[in-house]
Parts: sequence; C-alpha cells; structure tokens
Amino acid sequence: KGDSQAHASGVIDEQGLARFDGLETGSSVSYRVATTRGAALFTAPSFALGRQAGKRVTLHVYPASARIDDVLVGMQSYAYVALKEDAVSIEQLFSVFNVGEVAWTPEDVVLDLPAGWKALNKPDPEDGLRVEEVAGRGVALRGTVAPGRHDVSFRYTVSLDHESRQAFRLSLPPHVAQLRVIAEAAKHMELEVEGFPAAQPSQTRDGKRVLVTERQSSRADGGVREVVIALAGLPTPGPGRWISVALGLLALVVGGVFAFRRDGSLASEEERADLREARDALLDEVVALERARAAGEVGPKTYPRLRAALLDALARVVSLLDEPPSTGAPRRRARGSG
Repeated sequence: KGDSQAHASGVIDEQGLARFDGLETGSSVSYRVATTRGAALFTAPSFALGRQAGKRVTLHVYPASARIDDVLVGMQSYAYVALKEDAVSIEQLFSVFNVGEVAWTPEDVVLDLPAGWKALNKPDPEDGLRVEEVAGRGVALRGTVAPGRHDVSFRYTVSLDHESRQAFRLSLPPHVAQLRVIAEAAKHMELEVEGFPAAQPSQTRDGKRVLVTERQSSRADGGVREVVIALAGLPTPGPGRWISVALGLLALVVGGVFAFRRDGSLASEEERADLREARDALLDEVVALERARAAGEVGPKTYPRLRAALLDALARVVSLLDEPPSTGAPRRRARGSG
C-alpha cells in the first residue's frame, strides 16, 4: 500500500491451492503472489482487488539450475548511446528468453562496465530478473528466469576525455544471440563497433538522428560476450579557448604599449620584447587554427572569424615592432601653429 509492504504466508493443500481472506480492496493496494523452490523465487504479476469478488491467481513453479548450460536460455541485447554535455550515457537492455522447462538462477554472472562509469540507474524489476551493483566492476544478474520472456535494463554514464574519438568496452552475459548498438549522432559523428558491420543512419520516432549496427551469433559460437563501441568525430574544445587566451594576453601587451605611448614616446626595448613574444604566440595560434580546420575541429563559420581576429592582432603587433626603439627621454609629438 503506497510505499509500505506487508507479507502474509499460506500453505497449499493437496490440490496445490492456498486461500487468503480478509484482504484490503481498492486501487491504492496491490498484491503479488510468490513462492520458492530451492534457490528460485517464482512470482505472478501484481494485481488489485475489487470490492465485489476475489481473484484466482495461477503461479507456475519449475525446477531450477544455476548453470546456464542446463537450461534453454537465449538473449537479445541493445546498447543505446547518447552524448550529454560532458559525458556519454549508455543504456543496456537484455531480453532473456527461456524456452525450456527449467528455470535459470544466475550466479557469478558479472558484467564489467567501462572504466570510470558512474551514476548507475536500475529500474525496479517487474519480474524475477534484476541487476545489482558490484563495486569496482559493474553489475551482476540476479533472480530467477522462469520459462518465458524477461526484460532487464540499466543506465550509467562515462565521462568524456575531450578527444575526437573515444571507445568503451562492455562485457555481456552468456548466450547473447543478437546485439544491436544504437548511438544518437550529430552530423559529423561516427559509430564504430569492433567486429560489426558499418553503422547505418536512421531516425528515432521523435526524429533524432541515430547510427545503428547489429550482429548475430549462434549458440555454438557461445554468443556475443563483449563489445567495443567507439564514437568518432566527437566535439572537442578545439583551439578556440587557446586563441581567446592569446588574444587576451595580446590585449594586455598592446594596451600597455599604447598606454606608454600616449605622450608620443616610442616603445622601450623591454616593451618590444613583450611584443615579440606576442607576435610569436599569435603565429603559433595561426598554425594551430589551420591544422584544426584541416582536421574538421573548427567549423566553416568559426574559422574565418578566428582567422580575421588573429591576423588583425598580428598586424597591430608587427606595426608596433616596425617603429625604432626608444633610446632616451620620451619624444613629444610636434604640434603645428597657424
């Protein structure tokens, strides 16, 4: 009821029936029937009770094994990758199909997550399969996989390293027969998955551009056990911030020189040394900008603006350096009379 829980126990009779009376009714209360057999826990979907009649719930119980080779279990898996402001969000979904008559109770099935993962989010399980966090490694599959289909998912983030290409290694449980990787992608981004076909562009229902690739593996091959996902063409800070710093330093240098020259004096040798340093720094930034443009790290709109700012600043510094250095008392500008 709400966030509170209560338990009632019953014993089945020779016909396999157990009856519970005097239960609270209404939509604010839900019930779930469960029983155990060895290490396995079997549950029925939750339900509410109306005021007019009770409910009959059928709960199937099966023999269970912790060894996946003893059961007929196969999986489909999806990995959805989305780029956030300074991190990558990765959501993994597993659809587990048990087509036999023996339930699977996974033990020691640990999925290693990429280095530096954080912010694990795992929804409350709807049936007997769930994931639990394993400190320092990732997550583990827990619960009971009865015959039928069971879905489990979880999401986490990995920080971006501010390189144009970044890869993530994911481990998978046994018997993954099909894995599909989907990545939200900007115009120049690329998705590369080791051992998978080239990713193809597609769109989600809400119009987002995505890249999709998938691979299938037979039971004889043991399924897909790990995958390396690489995103290329990621946005990087680029030279813009360094150019801004260079222009800021230039403004201080040139501003200081002009301040000294308001009385008509020429730049001193010390000031000219500062100007030469500023000139060399600007030339380095021009080279860095050209390389960034060739690598596609600077867009066609940003490039001409940055280039014009750098060349203008460079011209101002060179014009100041063309004047001879000051060798004595400050020179005064001549004033005409008439």
